Amino acid sequence: MSEIVLELQDVAVEYDGHAVLDVPYLALHRGEVLTLLGENGSGKTTLLRLLGLLLRPARGQVVF
Repeated sequence: MSEIVLELQDVAVEYDGHAVLDVPYLALHRGEVLTLLGENGSGKTTLLRLLGLLLRPARGQVVF
């Protein structure tokens, strides 16, 4: 199995007390490519801001 380079564990993001993103678990392994697809308002940009460390989760961990 390849090395995990990015991992989200029980991550939630809230804006004004409303949950906008809830990720129980996500792992990206070395050499993998991740694509985000979804409708407007589904949390794609919020997830990218979280992964770029521009946003702090309300709970959970982002591990690099």
